[in-house]
Amino acid sequence: KPHPLDDLNVRKALLMAIDKEPIVKNITRMGEQPATTYIPPNIFPGFVVKPGYPYDPVKARELLAKTPYKDTLPGVTMLCDNATPASSELVQNVSNQWKTNLGLNIPLEAVETKVRRERVNKTDFAISIGNWIGDYPDPSTFTDKYRSNSANNDSGWVSLKYDALLDQATKEIDPKKRYRLLEQADEILETEIPILPLYDITNQYLFRDNVHGLNLNPRNMEMLKGVYVDRGTR
Repeated sequence: KPHPLDDLNVRKALLMAIDKEPIVKNITRMGEQPATTYIPPNIFPGFVVKPGYPYDPVKARELLAKTPYKDTLPGVTMLCDNATPASSELVQNVSNQWKTNLGLNIPLEAVETKVRRERVNKTDFAISIGNWIGDYPDPSTFTDKYRSNSANNDSGWVSLKYDALLDQATKEIDPKKRYRLLEQADEILETEIPILPLYDITNQYLFRDNVHGLNLNPRNMEMLKGVYVDRGTR
């Protein structure tokens, strides 16, 4: 029996029915930017990230109307943590938008963080919240996550064409040609929508003005060597 999320029009409808602005402004509130793509734009010089599908509830309803589904997606729930208020508010917001914009009732499954992680690792879910932070400054830190044989590919999505492009990229010695291959792979992922991008994660720092030498970096790995406090003159 076909699963509702196997239908690309269903996935497109779900994505295009989410307005990310109220999520970052009213729930997360840490300066995040709404995202239409998996790889954030402009973080790798020379690597082009094309805009993804925009918020368009009218188009989303048209897409859903092309499918056999109306007010529910059989077997589809949204898995989330019950540990933090922001997480609960986020999934409630998304669920409400799907109800308002598509007429879909998608039940929420709130579980402990450990349980959610275990289920996600086993791909025992339909939709789940999640995030990804790159380990090194190259687009492949994002694209490799969704290789069909990657232990981090918790979506269960498989694209042999995607894998082939990543394999080509690993053998390409010309940096520009390599980026073009990774861009093609990224475009496949953005088109097939195994994930629904919501926003780009940001880092937050709090330190006094007289603290100097902090090495601010995307991975929040602080090296305290060279850090000093200006206590002023007495």
